[in-house]
Amino acid sequence: MNVALLDCYVDEPSCLGVPPYISPYVRYTAGAVLDAGHEISYITIDEYRNEQKADVLKKAQLLIIIGGAIVPGRYLRGTPASVNEIRSIASNFSGKKILGGPVARFGFSGDRKAGMLGDVVNFMAKKDTDAFVYDLLISETIEDRLRNENEWTRWSIKGSEIIKQHPDFPFPLIIE
Repeated sequence: MNVALLDCYVDEPSCLGVPPYISPYVRYTAGAVLDAGHEISYITIDEYRNEQKADVLKKAQLLIIIGGAIVPGRYLRGTPASVNEIRSIASNFSGKKILGGPVARFGFSGDRKAGMLGDVVNFMAKKDTDAFVYDLLISETIEDRLRNENEWTRWSIKGSEIIKQHPDFPFPLIIE
């Protein structure tokens, strides 16, 4: 299965994921997809806005959307996706859709607006998106769970390949 990973950017007190950074959520989820034996293509919300890599979403059967700006603020170069942007993208994607990251768990800036997206995505991974995706791809099991230590290590290593698809690779990309 061809999987697309849309990085809508993560910004939390303990995690930087807005360019020039890439968040661990993206790497772990990419690692889980690769570990499950599937192909993955990566696109940032800024690339989507600028209509770059448009074929990424057209070729995919599964779309994983990761985002969540828990800490509102000013950013160096990118802007996290809004509720309306995610709604539009998910509504126009014909395959299965998973919403993950802090936006699925906590909402936008902590205001729980993510619940408004439940009608345009098939699944909301409220714990670890990577574990949810892995279980779905391996056994079609739908379970919100946390990754274990072995998975964390394995997926962080396997998922490091995804940084090569980031528009800032190799510089000025900063790996959180």
